[in-house]
Amino acid sequence: MIGYIKTNRKVLIGTKTHLINTLPETQINKIVSCKKYKCQYFTVHVIYNGIALKIFLVRIDGQSTWKYLVTTDKKLSYVKTMKLYQKRWPIEVFFKDAKQHLNLLGCQSKDFDAHVAHYSMVCTSFTALSLIKRIEGHETIGKLLINLKDGLIQQYIL
Repeated sequence: MIGYIKTNRKVLIGTKTHLINTLPETQINKIVSCKKYKCQYFTVHVIYNGIALKIFLVRIDGQSTWKYLVTTDKKLSYVKTMKLYQKRWPIEVFFKDAKQHLNLLGCQSKDFDAHVAHYSMVCTSFTALSLIKRIEGHETIGKLLINLKDGLIQQYIL
């Protein structure tokens, strides 16, 4: 499991209970810089609701607040954890957009097949809208060079 945890949670470190948002003050000497993600972070092993977790406290360069990235796999490094989380992020964006703009949770039918059809239509709509956005909002270097070439040909021919 990989995700973010809220700042008001209490965790157990050793035998002491701490609020997560007070951890940066107690662990200030363990901060490591990560050039790849342009941030500072440190790692704390905690127990939250009886589950052993590894928490990466992350501060993006230029920001004063800490983010709390949590994983149940204690063997993962920070870079590997971020790579895995980056794969998950587009999925979260899909569900957020589908709920807000495409009425993903709007099907009120009691028929299972109707729900499957509704979800299929939402996914198809999202895919079509994403494709349109990508085509209309993105001009490749190749197209730019073709237009430049055409312009130069017209300039020298005329």
